[in-house]
Amino acid sequence: MKRSKIDNIYWTSFQEVSSYRPMIPLGPYLARHPRKQDALYHGLRDVILGGSVEPDSRLPSTRTMARQLGLSRGTVVLAYEMLESDGLIRLDAGRAPVVLHRAQERITVKAAPYKASLWASRLPVEEKSRKENETRTSKRIVDFNPGYTDPELFPAREWNQALHRAIRTFDPQVAEAAGGLVTLRRGVASYLSKRRGMVVHADQIVIVNGSIQAIVILSHILLGENSKAVLENPGYRGIRDAVRLCGASPIFAAVDKEGIRVRDWDAQLCFVTPARQFPTGAALSYDRRLELVEWAERKNAFILEDDYDSEFRRRGRPLEPLQCLAPARVVHVGTFSRTLAAGLRLGYAVLPENLLDPFLRAKRTFETHPAGTIEQSALSELMRSGAYERHLRRAARVYSRRHDLLNRLLRDHFGDVLEIAESETGLHVFAKWKKGIALFNRFEQSCLDHGIVPGSARRNYFTRYSPSLIFSVAHLSESQLTRALGQMAKILSAINY
Repeated sequence: MKRSKIDNIYWTSFQEVSSYRPMIPLGPYLARHPRKQDALYHGLRDVILGGSVEPDSRLPSTRTMARQLGLSRGTVVLAYEMLESDGLIRLDAGRAPVVLHRAQERITVKAAPYKASLWASRLPVEEKSRKENETRTSKRIVDFNPGYTDPELFPAREWNQALHRAIRTFDPQVAEAAGGLVTLRRGVASYLSKRRGMVVHADQIVIVNGSIQAIVILSHILLGENSKAVLENPGYRGIRDAVRLCGASPIFAAVDKEGIRVRDWDAQLCFVTPARQFPTGAALSYDRRLELVEWAERKNAFILEDDYDSEFRRRGRPLEPLQCLAPARVVHVGTFSRTLAAGLRLGYAVLPENLLDPFLRAKRTFETHPAGTIEQSALSELMRSGAYERHLRRAARVYSRRHDLLNRLLRDHFGDVLEIAESETGLHVFAKWKKGIALFNRFEQSCLDHGIVPGSARRNYFTRYSPSLIFSVAHLSESQLTRALGQMAKILSAINY
């Protein structure tokens, strides 16, 4: 039987269809059920019972389905009527069918055994226990964990205008280079020159899907079995996972009020957050910066400088990036996820000339052409028009007020139990617990029971854990901060410390 169009059935973003997009291979069904309506019925039935389509979502209308598959509308009507008689969908006159599947009817497919590769065995496993604990309550008030942005501050009007222009000028036949849109790379180069004092060219910049992609790619380029990399402790867990994924061993370097403590490490790569150490907020002092650069020169090593939220400075003059001190030794990585929206997976890497080609070749391995070119085009328009910098100025004012309020509330309510780390920039406040670990654990659990998720720094310590809390201000309003910290103060008082 000829099966040109109906080997596969899929639906895309039709107006009457939910955003879920399942695909059904109809070839096997046609082999067992020669009549087209039976093949379509059984294919749709397995997808619905298998749980691939959410309840209350809509299937394509009979006309749309028939047009997609090159079938007669009568064939689709018969298949839909069979599904309705099974109680799997509801047919309403003049509207697309609504899915009514029951979870207990889902088809269970036995997993095929496989032997994981060494690389796959190193993939990080999500820690579910704490996540489940944090989401146990249905009356959550706030979540203090960092990584979020405030949707109210997002420049929606300017972004939508830029996005519409990008869509109108988008040419689907043009395949962009792996490094990203040249207009965006030029915009980033101009921005870094004006805001950070960096002398960079657009050719040195690669647009990445968030800073973690740059971290993973660089790790794969420079690290391998039995190699070593230096990581700040406490620090960003994603860096540790990237290092271990390559078969390398992490060297955990202590952090104090001047940033990372530089030692004579035997390593090929060092990951640092010099503008604002994550999570403690300490700025790497100028003397330590010189020590770190001297170490890299002496060991023929490289430094990855993760500049994740230094745009939001409240006071003082920012220190120049490490890249300015040693452009041949430092890879400077930045992200737009913190400045615009966490869901906007766009970042950039400024690379030394000798790392540019291997970095691009590695990136092409994962994506032949860059993803999100329409978003890249929209972002470049925001930067060109000045809308991006206007957004940064507005957001910086709001975040500064929230930061000052948060510091005041922490001192008033928790001055006896928390040592607050002062910082002149960034979107969160780091505080060390001054009392016993037993009290800390009781306080943390009691907050969770009351619907408040404290930003515990537990997962950021790679060796001995020092009880600490992280308070993000990016996504919480002043009223939310006031209510939540007031409630936390009552909780602390109630557990009779």
